[in-house]
Amino acid sequence: MRKCRIIFFAANPKGTVPLALDEESREIEQKIRAAEHRLEFITKWAVRPDDLLQVLNEYRPQIVHFSGHGSPTDEIMLLDASGNPKPVSKAAMKQLFRALKDNIRVVVLNTCFSRPQAEAITEVIDCAVGMNKAIGDQAAIVFAASFYRALGFGRSVHEAFDQGRTAVMLEGVPGEGTPELLCRTGVDPDHIFLVGQNANTAGQIPASTRLITNPTPSPHPVLPRVFVSYAWGDDKSDEGFQREMVVEHLCEAVQDTGWQVIRDKKVLRYGDLISTFLKALGRADLVIVILSAKYLRSPYCMTELHAIYNNACQEKQQFLDRIVPLVLDDARIGTWRDRAEHAAHWQAEFQAMEGSYQHLGEQDFRLYKVMKDWHNHVGDILAYIDDVLRPRGFETIVADDFAVLRQILQRTRPND
Repeated sequence: MRKCRIIFFAANPKGTVPLALDEESREIEQKIRAAEHRLEFITKWAVRPDDLLQVLNEYRPQIVHFSGHGSPTDEIMLLDASGNPKPVSKAAMKQLFRALKDNIRVVVLNTCFSRPQAEAITEVIDCAVGMNKAIGDQAAIVFAASFYRALGFGRSVHEAFDQGRTAVMLEGVPGEGTPELLCRTGVDPDHIFLVGQNANTAGQIPASTRLITNPTPSPHPVLPRVFVSYAWGDDKSDEGFQREMVVEHLCEAVQDTGWQVIRDKKVLRYGDLISTFLKALGRADLVIVILSAKYLRSPYCMTELHAIYNNACQEKQQFLDRIVPLVLDDARIGTWRDRAEHAAHWQAEFQAMEGSYQHLGEQDFRLYKVMKDWHNHVGDILAYIDDVLRPRGFETIVADDFAVLRQILQRTRPND
């Protein structure tokens, strides 16, 4: 009987948070070695887009596994020739597997926010596993290793998927609900076996049936996105710590109103580039901006704010339709003098960077380029925000379990 072959594609580009990809590979290999049936496990590292074509042509695997970084904009991050991030779109992934599906039965996207890619891939491949949000290293490793072990013991794809999620729960790490199994029209993953006496079963069910398997489905499969723009890390004092805890509760309140909350604190710590996050931020349905003194002096926060402003074509009403600004007590933007002070600060910061242009490192140079776009717009942006009647001050924002914010979000939520 033909051996089942797995290709493990790994990519951790420069400028992204290092992931434990070698540990994931080692854990998978250990688990399949201890299984009843041997799976052939082939690893490919520092993968570039053209490597996908070369390797799939060369090995013609039954399973393709991607491990690395994903993005909220439905991309997978591979490497370019210099080792920098090279985004690969959902459409490109679908076309890849349309052109080279050969023997492939399962694709596993062990990357953050990869559910949309998995859904697209199942238009041409029997089964795909994707992540419906960010996933941590430990959960990703435990899930993948247990999934392949179960396949190696002759379990079906569906059974293996269930075992992977169960293993995450047994380890007591968050993320058991993050992986989702999706299937092509007419395919039953309970009848797909890749090794053992039932191997090569077609797994067909009536073609009129669309089967998407998720043992614990989300009550809101497709939710509108709200991004929370806030100066995270403002917890060095007792007051700052309390304020950050309140923002955490605010995010929970937003989720209760039927929104998917995405925060730079959560997204970026899993390795997504700030440029990738900003692209997603600019395309959000809505953004909650929590202005504080620290926010107004943070180049990254101000870059986020400008992304929203720029996406609205710098038109006041379009800009204000995109954001819910919550102004904390220490964020002084209420008078022209206050706003002019902030504008002058960023003008001076940019001029200082321009004066040291030749001495800037790579990361500082990227910051210089984005500041060049927005340092002259600070006054306009803050004046626009100040013109909106929204909750102002810490006590007003948190009153009655964020009652005012809940009302705003209920009115703003797009129709399903």
